[in-house]
Amino acid sequence: MNYYVKFSPEDLEKTIEDIFLLFFPNDQIRAWMPGTQCHFEINYKVNDQGIAVEAISHWQRKIRITETRKEKEYEVRSQFRRLVRLTFYKLMLKLFNEDPKPWGILTGVRPTKVIHRLLDNKLIGKDLDNYLKKEFYINEDKIDLVKQVVQAQRNLFKQISKDQTGINIYISIPFCPSRCLYCSFPGYEIKKFKKRVANYLEALKREIKEFYLAAGCLDVNVDSLYIGGGTPTVLSTPQLEELLYIVEPYVRRYNIREYTLEAGRPDTIDMEKLHLAKNYGITRVSVNPQTMQEKTLGLIDRCHDISQIHEAVALVHKLNLKLNMDLIVGLPEEDTQLVTDSIEKVINLKPHNITAHTLAIKTASKLRKLEVRLPTPIEISKMHIAANKILRDKGYKPYYLYRQKRILGDMENSGYSLDGEESWYNVMIMEERQTIIGFGAGAASKFINKDNYEIHGVYYNPKDSIIYEQRQNLIKDKINLLCSLLKEEKRWQ
Repeated sequence: MNYYVKFSPEDLEKTIEDIFLLFFPNDQIRAWMPGTQCHFEINYKVNDQGIAVEAISHWQRKIRITETRKEKEYEVRSQFRRLVRLTFYKLMLKLFNEDPKPWGILTGVRPTKVIHRLLDNKLIGKDLDNYLKKEFYINEDKIDLVKQVVQAQRNLFKQISKDQTGINIYISIPFCPSRCLYCSFPGYEIKKFKKRVANYLEALKREIKEFYLAAGCLDVNVDSLYIGGGTPTVLSTPQLEELLYIVEPYVRRYNIREYTLEAGRPDTIDMEKLHLAKNYGITRVSVNPQTMQEKTLGLIDRCHDISQIHEAVALVHKLNLKLNMDLIVGLPEEDTQLVTDSIEKVINLKPHNITAHTLAIKTASKLRKLEVRLPTPIEISKMHIAANKILRDKGYKPYYLYRQKRILGDMENSGYSLDGEESWYNVMIMEERQTIIGFGAGAASKFINKDNYEIHGVYYNPKDSIIYEQRQNLIKDKINLLCSLLKEEKRWQ
């Protein structure tokens, strides 16, 4: 159904669209036009006396909410748009008689970026807590979480070179043993698409090599390398060596802080592949069980068992590689007791990093089409509170977080680490403090200005592996964007 909002003086439907979807997830918002029913109304004014916003409901029952700010901030347009969102949000809470949601009007993927921008530009004083409560309606638990994450990240930011531009490289292997129930990633099941792998690797190796040659004269350092997917370790040992061999020149040329291999599916890991990875400079390996419950593994189509998780982790520890592990909170048929049991079992495996994701119901996932029992928002909240307490009690501290559309309970994905074991790449990809260069199908590149952290340019590789293989101008476009960012005269010839 379409719901119409009358704005005065300017249409701002895009400003409130994500707030609207919190309460009407299956409907659409439209700017009111003559001849259509007016469901809601938003009036605002900005003048010398400050900012005033009025939100009115004409749907179900008549409700009016007003918000004013006498003191205007430096970024006035951002402030009044935020106030429009907040006023409409409060109107929805009253209309539906609901308690405030954990993150209030901070609905974006990267809530921490908002806090960093406030701190970078000194837009607020010392009373950050009250500002976040008043302006964004965030609850106290989330304020506590986001402050800890931001502090951990700002300690890492001090290590960013002020003289040389740091970049981070992501390499995409879009193949998996099977498609998990919750996954919407544009990947390929290896059994069905095995014939595509060889041609894909040739195109990927060409992209990696050409960028290396073209970037040789530029004043940049590669701070981190991340081979992800998909499941990179689904490649055969010879195929994995082909890939690692072509990446090795980066390891020799640059001062790399970390080099991660995602081995999310433990059934794809063996000692030969891990020895190979270490010999080529890999420093971190991700083993992602998602749950430590045998029944749930089968339900979500993981195609491995708990014993294989233990075996894979033992191999990683034997080679003294750093270990990342992921879990998902809110999987079908799981309750708080099962979630805490999984977390405790993962902690006993002694990973350096643990990321607690929250299940998000993706449009392209198989899960969206099934009738399964999922936790309620209250249950999800209890799961997060329990998980957070266990992890902190065991010495793991939150250091990065992000959110997704259709995430259960309006929660977040949080990464925890032991002291000094934070993943550099995880922070940079989420906080956009350094340039990310993506190689392979579906990989994104973001070019970040190191002086003001603004996005200078974005480039997306084709998602389809065959179209990716045929694309000729990938490196030319990326090098030109990088040269433009660095204000270098040289361009791709």
